[in-house]
Amino acid sequence: EIAAKGRMRCATFWRPDVVQPVLEPISKDRTLILPFRVLTGDGPACNQLLWVINAHLAAGAEPGRRLRQTHEALQTVAKQRKRLQADKVDLHKPAVVFCGDLNIDDELEGRSAVDCLLTEGIVEKGFVDPFYPNLGAITS
Repeated sequence: EIAAKGRMRCATFWRPDVVQPVLEPISKDRTLILPFRVLTGDGPACNQLLWVINAHLAAGAEPGRRLRQTHEALQTVAKQRKRLQADKVDLHKPAVVFCGDLNIDDELEGRSAVDCLLTEGIVEKGFVDPFYPNLGAITS
């Protein structure tokens, strides 16, 4: 599926014998969100929902925008789970794959706000992106 809006569009490909889309793709600010039902396997993953967020986050000195893009995509998953009443059917924590171009340089010292949000679930108030310290604290 390819996001229909904008210059930077994400494409997500899948094997229909392994997963099946549950909803139409949801396109946000440079993200494409797709929930899939897992069709294969004998374990607990079979028949569970798998959320795929494919992103091409803003580049350059825009750490706040990258954080907002990431947060918006994750919030969309939470809202759609409620809409689907997935919490009642799927007792596991949501399986989310966040992939694509995050525009983060892994070789630089420190962690980005996006990295903190994705790995810890929180970005502390007053966080300063180590790649752009001259911008000061990220405000949103």
